Formats: sequence, structure tokens, C-alpha cells
Amino acid sequence: MGFSPVGSTPIQKETLGQGNASLHYTTIRMLKFHKKRFHKMDSFERMYNESISDEGTNQEQKKGHLFKAYKVLLEHHEKLVEEENLINKMERKAQIRNTIFRGVTTLVIGFSIMLVYFVAAKWGIHMPLLKLPVQ
Repeated sequence: MGFSPVGSTPIQKETLGQGNASLHYTTIRMLKFHKKRFHKMDSFERMYNESISDEGTNQEQKKGHLFKAYKVLLEHHEKLVEEENLINKMERKAQIRNTIFRGVTTLVIGFSIMLVYFVAAKWGIHMPLLKLPVQ
């Protein structure tokens, strides 16, 4: 959680959870999505043409509707971009965690094999890959 530079009011940043929490977040986002707020392209184009034409009344109201439609679209786009960045960050962390886990697992298996061969050599047990000196 960060702090705003102007005051001490904390800035709430949305984060995605792990596993089911991430699925829950996506489900909630989809339930809050209002498809009716978005215009079809021909409707948006008509709103644009009406707002830039000089004929008719309520030009300011038409421009206001156009700006409001654009603002809703821009806010939705920004939320999707932020969510995509969060997902990429989570995936990057998971990839790093998996790489470290694989490396540590490889080292543990290698050292355990070396330990078994060391113990076998101390007890005088002949192991298949161990070359014993000729006596």
C-alpha cells in the first residue's frame, strides 16, 4: 500500500489473489460489467457526428454524452490493462518461484545421491557407478 504525495491518505491498489481468489476476483469483475453502458460502433459514430455538427439544439448535451461514453470506455480499458499487468506480474513471480524450486530440487537430489555413494564407500559397499581403486 502506497501513500499519496499530497497527504497521508493511503492509495488502495487492487491486487489479484492466488488460485481461487484470482478466479473470484475475475468473476466479481464480470458480474459488475454493464454491457448496456457501451455503445455499438454505429451508435457511437452517430453520437460523434451529432456532437460535431452545428445543426440542432442541445449540442453541449450531445457532446457531454459523447465524452461520458468515451470516459466509461477509457476507464474500462484502464482497468483491463491494470488487470493484465497484475496477471503478468503474478505469472512472472510464479515462473521465478518454479525455477528456484526446480534448481533446489535438482541440487537436493544430486547431493542425496552423492551422500549415498559417500556412505557406501565408507562402508565398503560397491556401487554401480563408483570406480574403486584396485588393491
